[in-house]
Amino acid sequence: DERAALLATDISRDIGWIVANCELEPDADAALHPIIGRLAADASALEANPGDVTPIASMRDALANYARLFDDPGSTAASDD
Repeated sequence: DERAALLATDISRDIGWIVANCELEPDADAALHPIIGRLAADASALEANPGDVTPIASMRDALANYARLFDDPGSTAASDD
C-alpha cells in the first residue's frame, strides 16, 4: 500500500511538472494528452485506494503507448512489444 501511494504521489507530481513545462508541437501535444490523462486517472485511483493496485497495469499500458508514439532518447519508458 505504501509503495502504491508513493507511486501515485510521484506520478501526480510529475504530471504537474510536464503540464507546466511542456513545449511540444500541437500534434505531439495532442498525442500526449490521452497518456497523461490515463496516468492521472490511475494515480487518482491509487491515491483513493492504495490497496487496489489494479491501476498499475493501466499505467504500464500508458507508458508503452508513450514509447510507441514518441522517439524520446531520454525516456526510460520501454515497449516490450
